[in-house]
Amino acid sequence: MKIGTASVPLLFAFISEVSAMAIEDSVRRDTTITTIFLNQEVIVTATRQKSRVFLYPEAVSVLNQENLSLLAPMSMPETLTYLPGIWMQKTNHGGGSPYLRGLTGYHTLLLIDGIRFNNTTFRSGPNQYLNTIDPLMTDRIETIRGQGSVQYGSDAIGGVVHILSKKPQFSFTGLDWTGKLYTKFLSSNMESTGRVSLGMSAERTAFSAGYTSKKLGDIKAGGNLGTLEPTGYDENSIDFKLLQKITPKQILTIAYQRHSQKHVPLYHQIVSGEYELYHFDKQERDLAYIKWDFATNSKMFKEVRFIQSLQHTLERRSKRKTNEVITQKDEDKVTTIGTVVEIISNATPTWSISSGVDFYYDKVLSSTSEHSNINPTKNYRGLYPDNSSDMSFAAFSLHTVELRRFNLSFGGRYDATWLEIDDAIFGETIISPTALVGNASLVYKLNSKVNLTGLVNTGFRAPNLNDVSSFGIADFRYEVPNFDLEPEKSISLEVGVKSNADRFSSNFYLFRTDLKDLIANVPATYNNQNTIDGVQVYQRENVGNAVIYGIESDIEYLLTSTIYIRGNINYTFGKNINSGKPMRRIPPLYGSADISYDTNFKVRIFARWSFAGKQDRLSPGDIADNRIAVDGTNGWNNFDLSVHYLRNHFQIQTGINNLFDEGYRMHGSGVDGIGRSFWLSLVLNK
Repeated sequence: MKIGTASVPLLFAFISEVSAMAIEDSVRRDTTITTIFLNQEVIVTATRQKSRVFLYPEAVSVLNQENLSLLAPMSMPETLTYLPGIWMQKTNHGGGSPYLRGLTGYHTLLLIDGIRFNNTTFRSGPNQYLNTIDPLMTDRIETIRGQGSVQYGSDAIGGVVHILSKKPQFSFTGLDWTGKLYTKFLSSNMESTGRVSLGMSAERTAFSAGYTSKKLGDIKAGGNLGTLEPTGYDENSIDFKLLQKITPKQILTIAYQRHSQKHVPLYHQIVSGEYELYHFDKQERDLAYIKWDFATNSKMFKEVRFIQSLQHTLERRSKRKTNEVITQKDEDKVTTIGTVVEIISNATPTWSISSGVDFYYDKVLSSTSEHSNINPTKNYRGLYPDNSSDMSFAAFSLHTVELRRFNLSFGGRYDATWLEIDDAIFGETIISPTALVGNASLVYKLNSKVNLTGLVNTGFRAPNLNDVSSFGIADFRYEVPNFDLEPEKSISLEVGVKSNADRFSSNFYLFRTDLKDLIANVPATYNNQNTIDGVQVYQRENVGNAVIYGIESDIEYLLTSTIYIRGNINYTFGKNINSGKPMRRIPPLYGSADISYDTNFKVRIFARWSFAGKQDRLSPGDIADNRIAVDGTNGWNNFDLSVHYLRNHFQIQTGINNLFDEGYRMHGSGVDGIGRSFWLSLVLNK
């Protein structure tokens, strides 16, 4: 019997319902079971208010604190590889850019504690900024795939990654002090990490503070790939958070985060032989914010939140070509002021609303200089025009209505941007695009354990400073500005099935995203020349139309009260409509399967198999990229094993990465994966 594509969700719903009934029957025979997490989580990212994943249509993945405490990740990009539906590209060891439904860079939005992390200098392809967030200060990570423009504005066409930092808790038993020491070591001197944190809890006041220091050595890759030199670097971070209960219904939060990396090599540029020096000389991120949450007895102002934030990023790049004496140093500083106001309303017992306004203002300072022992220092225009600014204002409203067996959600957002550029070379200009986007979704409760979902949403990405004014060498091209760009647009469709029982949960999604007016690099000229220093000149234009579609599925299953199984599989297909060729860096078929076993001695044994198929469906940009082999990226299998001894005040964890020492590379990455290696982590709690 031939099964059409439209029949797949209904077939999956039938299988899920039968499985749920069988598993529920087994639950009656085993009452010691613990609750699984898939479709049980309460999240805030999808609707900007607390909502249970199972009752909403969005494709959501969550890493909670229990998961995070067992991972002992080296970096935030490594942490995200444990989330279904995320493909992690690493241009260098100090970077990591998540792909959500085939899109990355400024097509995916990063949030920290509800605050936009993306700024006007984010690039179209992979970038390294995610790696400036310390996973050891993180409480949980929430992702939504395939949407986010209505909720959060520009850049969320591929989806949203929301990182929520740890929050101190109030005490109702008097003053209480806590402390924690964490350390981790990875063999071959690939990692030495230490963190100390302190917390205080009282009835009306609570605070936490932490300091992390890492020394990451050169990667020892799997198989016969050897040591990737240079790839190592050092970093440190600090974080602080204070909660003050003004009244029983009002809480003030003051927080600060700082992350700094030094001498991070861009390995693929150095190993190519073209450069003898190419690294991020310093990468820094600062975030400070004040948040005021309060509740009222009014239905229209049930909860109100105000966030005022100040962010600062510093990116310095030092590069020197082989056999040359001149070192070029680039410096980009971005200061961002943000204001967020959110109002949660309950118009009726079955109608909830989340509304508000967002305001962000970026100020950019950019410069380039040349240094040598022979000639004096020369200063030039930076990668971006100095003193440029990017301001955006938006208003949004999101609604959810419960109608017996249906949950209906819909919303809209108006967004206006003002990009001001005063370029000494190319002139002065103001770009002021606007966008109006909306979404609508429906959940049908087939029964108490299976929901059918469907949604449609429109998205946009306003051209940023990197799009319109980048001037200089980027990757393998020489970019020149174009001030005549329009926003990119998208429309996404998705159908899915969610099942949820005590011992079994699953998700299955079919999705399609149509992209219009994509900003792409096209060959151009500068001063009537098509090359500069032998490098082809490119300029960005709204020339792209593309389609991305695929399948995602993930499951969790409690085989017994002590054995837990989790798995996911993902396939994405991307095509440029204009040329008929593949979209750039589309991930291959990939997924993972985990199994954990809890013994009676507070010991947990965890095993993970992750895999990827071969990706030889390459775009012209992939073929020209020296990070990707001429015939594509080979498929691979990776096996990890770890053992965790868990006590209330003491934890010891150890494991083996890449058990069979397979040489592999994530498609599109500039570094290979870590080979067989051993790690040890110790945690002391008070």
